[in-house]
Amino acid sequence: MKIYNAPDGGKRIWYDDGEIEDLVEAELRQSKFYPTADEPVVDLEGFVEEYLQAPLDPYAKLDSDVLGLTEFRRGRGPLVKINGDFTRAAIDANPRRVPAGLLGRWRATLAHEGSHVLLHKMLYAISESQGSLFDEPAGDEEVESVQCLKRDVAYAGVKDWREYQANRGMAALMMPRQLFIEVAQEHCDLLGVELLMGEMASDAAYRLSYGLARMFGVSYQAAEIRLKTLGFVCAPGQQTLVSVSEHLVH
Repeated sequence: MKIYNAPDGGKRIWYDDGEIEDLVEAELRQSKFYPTADEPVVDLEGFVEEYLQAPLDPYAKLDSDVLGLTEFRRGRGPLVKINGDFTRAAIDANPRRVPAGLLGRWRATLAHEGSHVLLHKMLYAISESQGSLFDEPAGDEEVESVQCLKRDVAYAGVKDWREYQANRGMAALMMPRQLFIEVAQEHCDLLGVELLMGEMASDAAYRLSYGLARMFGVSYQAAEIRLKTLGFVCAPGQQTLVSVSEHLVH
């Protein structure tokens, strides 16, 4: 991780993808919220409020195109807000339905905001005496906000650097790498394959993604992309860079 000057004169943080994975994994373990194979759904509310010390407002009044927002407040720590209409809709969603739909997207939004706290807190004013790295005028009630639109909370196709990093952290937080690999390997064994090759439309790959989505409390798309990212599934004719056995060593 390094902080550097962007072309527009602002400050940015650079992480490579492996650093984000390692950081989230380490923070989850330190927090005591690291899940188990028997209970693989991460307690995101507990992690954000108890470990990150970021109060959660799940019924915030936000614009309809804003799913979540994180406020970095001088001297008071971050505040995480989730769109109240979104929360009410997610509560009404059927938790047994996969893809998880609104419920899975709600959890993803909370994990996304938690990742902003983990990865970007040092860019903002975090104490009464410490100014923001953005060099903006400080006030008695200075608040820096990261507003996350619907298009920003996604598993692919996001260009903004902060949103890209928060999405990588989101996946790592909801599906911790080491546990996800171990559980996915068990499912591969049950399906009678060592490594799935081919498009996700294949029956075995679909059943694997479906089962993992239910176990980790995420959408089918989230499980599908996590499998691709970690090298369990690749396109026809493409070789994975890291084998399953090598993943399990690290």
